[in-house]
Amino acid sequence: MSIKAIADRYASALLSEAVSQGIEDAVQADLVRVKETAEASADLRMLLRSPIIEWWRKKAIVKEAFAESVSPLTLTFLQLVIEKGRERFYREIIQSYADLLDQRNNVLRISVASAAELDAATRDRVQKAVATRTGKTIEAVYSVDASLIGGMRIAIGDNVYDGTLQHQLEDLRTRLSAEILN
Repeated sequence: MSIKAIADRYASALLSEAVSQGIEDAVQADLVRVKETAEASADLRMLLRSPIIEWWRKKAIVKEAFAESVSPLTLTFLQLVIEKGRERFYREIIQSYADLLDQRNNVLRISVASAAELDAATRDRVQKAVATRTGKTIEAVYSVDASLIGGMRIAIGDNVYDGTLQHQLEDLRTRLSAEILN
């Protein structure tokens, strides 16, 4: 079974239980906390990846580390993942949970890169345009990349809509080169 399939299966089960308890957003916050803690601690990452350390020791350490900071459901879930030997996939499971929660909430996350900082009105127009096309609530992350010269690049999942001046110049260069060679 692929890592994605494993992550999706565990995340789906967790989301289902979280929804039944009405705590899906709290579980999401817990999972972010777990991921941030693991990323900040080389020892915790090593523990989760180690095939040598017994599962019951891992469970005890995770319980001690997170009992006070996450919900009982999240803690029970983490311990189940450890018992089943899937703890090395914690990043993928956490990402899958976030993706499934976004689907459930009809949220689409996009990235927008522009040559200069976009004002609030432009950001609002971008989000409304994407929302109109997709029918979803848009959560956008904006960044500035001066190499784009002008315009903007919008990434929606694996699709990239490139309306930058840099892209247009590259396209023009390619077409001119093709005409010159013909």
